[in-house]
Amino acid sequence: ADAEGQYSIVAVSGGQPDVPTDGSPFDPSTYKCTPRELGINNAGLWILSREPVADPAAVARAEAALEAMGVATTKLLPVPQGAECEDAYASRFLKPRDCGPTADGQGRCNPTATAPPAPSCAFSNNPLGQAACDLATAIGTCQ
Repeated sequence: ADAEGQYSIVAVSGGQPDVPTDGSPFDPSTYKCTPRELGINNAGLWILSREPVADPAAVARAEAALEAMGVATTKLLPVPQGAECEDAYASRFLKPRDCGPTADGQGRCNPTATAPPAPSCAFSNNPLGQAACDLATAIGTCQ
């Protein structure tokens, strides 16, 4: 916490860290677990910041705190933030209701997108986002 008692960063576990990833189960000093990586419930581990681009020192402190609790951080993935993704939100498939006809009469996911995302934010780097869009297309909520 800062001088006013405000936190600037938080670690969020989407489930119990019970998937072994690091070290040996016979050596408690090296044995670490992480939450499941796949699934909707009881899966995922995030470090979130109040700032659009997290302070690397704050991220390092959060990772150190997780490691001290036996939670592995080796599976955390970098997520582009800030200027790298200024237009990424508009290009993401959000929810099935965001799919529909465009001005040219063609339906597509998130028709409000005006430009493709930066390469670092493209669906090729986000297979779960692309899978959600593909599923919506397959069940008819997108064309």
